[in-house]
Amino acid sequence: MPEACFQHDASPAACGLDSWPGFHRTLKIRISCYPHPMRFILALLTLTAPSHAWEFTPGSPCLLTSPPGDVAMALTYDPTAPRYTVSITAPEPWPESPLFVMQFDGPTARQIGTNRHSLSDDRRTLTVTDSGFGNVLDGMAGGGQVVALAGDVAVVISLSGVEAPLAAFRACEADIPLS
Repeated sequence: MPEACFQHDASPAACGLDSWPGFHRTLKIRISCYPHPMRFILALLTLTAPSHAWEFTPGSPCLLTSPPGDVAMALTYDPTAPRYTVSITAPEPWPESPLFVMQFDGPTARQIGTNRHSLSDDRRTLTVTDSGFGNVLDGMAGGGQVVALAGDVAVVISLSGVEAPLAAFRACEADIPLS
């Protein structure tokens, strides 16, 4: 694109727009190829918007959270115990069910289940606690999505973009000061 096009007062011809017959005459406006200041401001606002991706938060415990949405998934790992939890919060209450199942759809498709789950007081959050979560983490690593099932309720959580935060979560170590 010609250097003249990047001037604020550039003409349509300077930007190659004269090849579109009648374009600037029909609109009866002067076209400038210079980006409007509002576009720059909108770009900056986009950078300050809340993140809509999987996030890893180091600490004790380490935390891996899904993007905000109707269904939320959070994994914690306390390396000093060691103890893992996975909590899935749904918009509607989970039913009382003897079995909770997670079905991972993706390249490493698998299905795992447990009867060691609990519900929050409002029954919207289902939590599983265990000393090992290899199957859960391996299922998540495949990407795709996870379908969480209890009774007749199923919720879907996208695993898009989980790879890097999941790797950091797997590498979580105890923050124990050396004496």
